[in-house]
Amino acid sequence: MGSTVIGQAELQPRHGERPAEPDRLASATTQLAICEGSDWYWWFGDYNPPEAVGVFDRLFRANLANLYRLLQLPPPAQLSEPISRGGGHPDLGGAMRRAA
Repeated sequence: MGSTVIGQAELQPRHGERPAEPDRLASATTQLAICEGSDWYWWFGDYNPPEAVGVFDRLFRANLANLYRLLQLPPPAQLSEPISRGGGHPDLGGAMRRAA
């Protein structure tokens, strides 16, 4: 994903900047929690089926891009590329996958 990391520190104003509007800051804080709590973390990995990985991957990247927009930052170009593609068999994937 590159070297850009967004976290709580990014939600705080930098020296000389005006603080974010309270509504925008609240929206960005909520969006950060959505990204951190994403089911994408359960479905990441080549052992999961591509159909499931693709759905969660697109949603995760869309949520990250939305966070950048709420912070009034341009979303990185890397967010237009899949992070994971999957490739496993549906019966052997998922968070509760069985041993092969």
